[in-house]
Amino acid sequence: MAQWRRFAFFDKEVLKDASGPWMKGVDITSMSANRGLICVGDADGFVHLANRSLDPCKFQAHEMFVSHVVMMKRSNVLVTIGDGIDPRSEELREQSKAIAEAGRTSKCRRCTCH
Repeated sequence: MAQWRRFAFFDKEVLKDASGPWMKGVDITSMSANRGLICVGDADGFVHLANRSLDPCKFQAHEMFVSHVVMMKRSNVLVTIGDGIDPRSEELREQSKAIAEAGRTSKCRRCTCH
């Protein structure tokens, strides 16, 4: 005899956000989602993040637009590809290079969304 199974893929609660859409007015150029986060790249070089509660957070990743956003599946790494000069300070760029050369990982301290 066949059995019916119920799979809960989505939350049952209806979203009610009094402040309006969290991405209102953003020119979206790329998007990725993983590990409970939605990652959106925009035409101004910003990456917008939101968790399952839609708590927004953003940071500038590139000077111009973000063409690709990828949230890695097996690690907490967000990769972006964009246009323009790197907006990070010289000190932060040197620190990133040193960490990459040493083969260590570093947590992103610019954005604390989750």
